[in-house]
Amino acid sequence: MDWLDEQLQRIRLTNKKLTASLSLYIFTGIILAVFAYMVTVSICVGWEKLLLDEADSMDSYIEMIFYSHNAGIPQQLVVPVTILQLIRHFSVILYAVLAIVWISRKFYKDKILQPLIIMNETIEGISRKDLSIACYYKSGDEFERICSGLDQMRVQLIQDQQQIIRTHEEQRQLNSIFAHDVRTPLAVIQSNVELIRKFHPLGTLTEQALNDSLDKIGRNVQRLNDFTFTMQEIQKLDEIDLNKRQQHTQTMIQTIQETGNAIVTKEFRLIVSSQFPEKINCDLPLIMQVVENLLTNADRFAKNIVSLTIQFDADFLYLFVQDDGAGFSKEDIQHAATPYYSKDKQEHFGMGLTICKTLTKKHGGILRLSNGVNGGAVISAAFNTM
Repeated sequence: MDWLDEQLQRIRLTNKKLTASLSLYIFTGIILAVFAYMVTVSICVGWEKLLLDEADSMDSYIEMIFYSHNAGIPQQLVVPVTILQLIRHFSVILYAVLAIVWISRKFYKDKILQPLIIMNETIEGISRKDLSIACYYKSGDEFERICSGLDQMRVQLIQDQQQIIRTHEEQRQLNSIFAHDVRTPLAVIQSNVELIRKFHPLGTLTEQALNDSLDKIGRNVQRLNDFTFTMQEIQKLDEIDLNKRQQHTQTMIQTIQETGNAIVTKEFRLIVSSQFPEKINCDLPLIMQVVENLLTNADRFAKNIVSLTIQFDADFLYLFVQDDGAGFSKEDIQHAATPYYSKDKQEHFGMGLTICKTLTKKHGGILRLSNGVNGGAVISAAFNTM
């Protein structure tokens, strides 16, 4: 039976459907039952002929199955011959039942039990919030596809869990930065309100000093309004749906050229790789929003030139925006894409690169900051085009 088990195991790994596997097991069970029945008939007929001292030979198993005695049976041999005849006639039923039992147990053990155990372990792990138990089963049949689907769900749960953790961490950092940056305008407002309350009733606060204090209060109230607006903008970014479509690459390049000419106040250079596909699968409005923010940011720090290089490969679209300014400091490279980060917080709250980072990630890509070999800042944005 070891050889038979080995052959069944080999065929089991190559079968593509459970119905084909079941047919194979049924066929094997029938063969075994027929073989056992033929052996039993042969033995029984042999004993009958030996007991009755019959010497005539039989040419086929068909003759053995329908074998009957021509002469009468001696009284003392009636019982043993009758038993042999009963075994010969009804053993086919016994072997059919045994074949059914063997097929059921073998099919369940080889094709059903193992994937059920694997899936059960994975499901129990998920119920315990343990997503480390993989659901891997190699058979080529429906159970492999079910296990693969369950494992994809497990992997998706891991990714969703990681995304939730990242989102919570980003929100925590955002709240911390917001609380820190709001503290300064609130302190200015509070100090000026206290100044007015203290000296205005006494008449010792000049008109010019009063106007200066009110101007400071107004400017910092506007800063608080800007903070609130940017918080709302960040929330809106998370709600943007990615809408990839086949876009004509030449149209996209022309749109980027026109946008650069409109935004950049210095010299603008657009460089396109020599080979590019006729069409590209992307969300063009989202990419253009990133382009606008990157060009606006580069134009602020450039001395004379802002360049944008476009490159393509099989899976990604790459944009490289470079200026000839002072470049990024180490602190800038680490924090420039952080919400509200800016070298000059009086005018800007560092939202441009934050928006670009969020949008490139939504498009399946990444935003990187670096410095050029010959100076200046370089920002690369990669967009998945699959």
